[in-house]
Amino acid sequence: MEEEEAGEDFSRFSDSDRELFFRNQFQKTREALALLAAVAHVEYAAWRYLLEKHCSVDLGVEGEPIYEEEIPIRYVINLDQGAQVIINTSQDREFYEYDIVFFCGVHQRLHPSEEYREALRRIAALGQNAQRTKSGFDFDVPVRVQFDPLDDYDDVTGLVEVAIAERIVKEQWGEFSRSAAVAPGEWRCTFVLERMIADLTPLTVPGEMGAAIKTLLRQNTWFSLISVYLTNIGMSSTQAFGQLMSSIFDSARRPSELANTSYHPSFSAGLPPLQVGEVKIIWNPDLEIREAGALCSAMAHTQLSKILSLRLWMKIHNRERSQQYWKWLAYALFSKRARVSSSVQSLALMKVCSMSTVDMEPFTSMLKSEHPEEDLFDSSPGCVKSRKATLSAGTLVRCVLDDRNGPTEIIAFDAQVPCVRTFSDDGRSTWVDCIVPGYGQCRVQRRDLMFGGSSSDDEQSSRGEGITSLRLHLDKEFPALFDGISRFFGAVGAPLRQLTLDAPRGDLSSILQCCPNLEELSLCGGVVDARLNFRDCHARGEPLPELNLNWDSVSAIATVLADNDNKLTKCARRIRVRVNNFQDEDGNLAELRAHERRTKAAFTALLSMLEQNKYLEYLELVVHPDYERYQPKFRRHHLQPIWCALSPLSLRSKLAFLSKWVVKPTMFAKRARTQSEAGATMLSPHVLRIIFEFAADPVLREVYLRKSDRIVTELIQGEESI
Repeated sequence: MEEEEAGEDFSRFSDSDRELFFRNQFQKTREALALLAAVAHVEYAAWRYLLEKHCSVDLGVEGEPIYEEEIPIRYVINLDQGAQVIINTSQDREFYEYDIVFFCGVHQRLHPSEEYREALRRIAALGQNAQRTKSGFDFDVPVRVQFDPLDDYDDVTGLVEVAIAERIVKEQWGEFSRSAAVAPGEWRCTFVLERMIADLTPLTVPGEMGAAIKTLLRQNTWFSLISVYLTNIGMSSTQAFGQLMSSIFDSARRPSELANTSYHPSFSAGLPPLQVGEVKIIWNPDLEIREAGALCSAMAHTQLSKILSLRLWMKIHNRERSQQYWKWLAYALFSKRARVSSSVQSLALMKVCSMSTVDMEPFTSMLKSEHPEEDLFDSSPGCVKSRKATLSAGTLVRCVLDDRNGPTEIIAFDAQVPCVRTFSDDGRSTWVDCIVPGYGQCRVQRRDLMFGGSSSDDEQSSRGEGITSLRLHLDKEFPALFDGISRFFGAVGAPLRQLTLDAPRGDLSSILQCCPNLEELSLCGGVVDARLNFRDCHARGEPLPELNLNWDSVSAIATVLADNDNKLTKCARRIRVRVNNFQDEDGNLAELRAHERRTKAAFTALLSMLEQNKYLEYLELVVHPDYERYQPKFRRHHLQPIWCALSPLSLRSKLAFLSKWVVKPTMFAKRARTQSEAGATMLSPHVLRIIFEFAADPVLREVYLRKSDRIVTELIQGEESI
């Protein structure tokens, strides 16, 4: 807090007085956030009002998607990296306690201010929930810490401090009983520490980072996200780089029960994630082949994360290097080795600059290879088949820095290294060629390798299906280098169930043929974006719809979607269209008029489609401010029911309906029985299915119009999914 804001002259304060003042202010902030969360449990509209009017939260304007999004009750806090304080305990000894401990530890339960307790009682009195009034209400608010270092903060001290704070919080709550019942009518809020975000992209790769991450993970620090920017700055140490990669993509899976933090579904959809919820890697254009190999050698065996995002800024002018990149990516992400050893199920390949047929030749060859490790280095298979081994602790290896016959660097390993893979082994030589996770190609002494009972991973059953969800985002500045996209999907498409595609759409039909199990397709980055659901097609055994349409024409797509008998109409769940104003500095009047005619026709076609379409759940129009006047016409279609059920009719409701036709007849109701039986014979399974579908609560279609004067920029640089 600034001195002017606090209204205090800090120059005359002692260090302890300053700290006491800060703690008092910090407690007020924490308790204010708790009261804000309590308001949300009483009245959502009040929670929203306070966020917008008094907390400067941008909620958009009416008619935009963000305006109607439900705001979950949760907080993300940024780490104050210098916030470490000394507090005197009752035993007169000093210890370090971090701000996050003060925020999420037991202090919030042991020392609430009287003003806070009174305010919470007044908020609780406004509640209309009889059950909460009768038994009390104890609610948790998840809190996630974001470690986002400054550009000049070139170490990971703050990250270590957060991990220590997490452990202290866990120990505090372990010694403190939270089982005490809440008194009737009383409310109690507890901030619960969630898994942190570690954005390391502003940092280079100092020698201590890999060691720090390795230690934190082994000490059961869990992350929701780790982001790393791989630059050549700071990568001069092969050992430091390898240690970082082998740590982020560790092959050891640890149970969530050992985590120092909790897991809250509001922060993560689906099942609880692994130790690192998501890993994001930014691939620098100057990344050397040995560094790419070191990264990929670790990715192939990771058991820490199910979600991986790679931003592939490759050097497109070096064709040989690009081919080597793709060969390594095939090995690490899609090969038989990866399907057996890797936990990655969801992959995003972002800003891909090159996916040419030349690139795809080594990529597809790697996936078909019987000797993938040898093919990575263009070496011949040895008389001993490639094997998986563990490197003994306390050994030295030679890390190959360039090609097979190039210079090496001696690397020391204090602990055992699992998942080492031998190749081109003659069975006799002292030194064996190996791939060491995080280090790439190395030479290891045979005596330092410990082999298991199985000679090959091929003999093991896969832990999963490999990658089943893929997002592919192609850099639009290099469209001539994407002629290999069909070959790419021919090699990796079979297991895919979800696909998000930001790429030229001329090959959509061939891509679909390569993805026979695809359940959901999202098309992004165009004039018309769409999310298509193919589950009903698979259930009925029908072929997928034809997608070779004019996706640059809003009118053409709207006309197709207006036909409820069209197969594409039945699959389309979400649509986004972009309508820009006329962009011509020369001011050609004829072209301006033609553009306005097309625009008017597009809006007319969309409005007509909304009148007729019974399947579309979501429509978003991104328009130039010149066309804001169309908003009232589209908003009339907002929250209108469609022919899709929000959720299937419950079994209990179905049985209640069917019981009408199987009631035991009485002596006095023979005639009624006869009529009931006659009615029952008329209700075929098809009719019953339709009845049950219409009896369920319908989905209400959402229609939004968002203004933007950056539509061209969004088309070129945007990464928003639909």
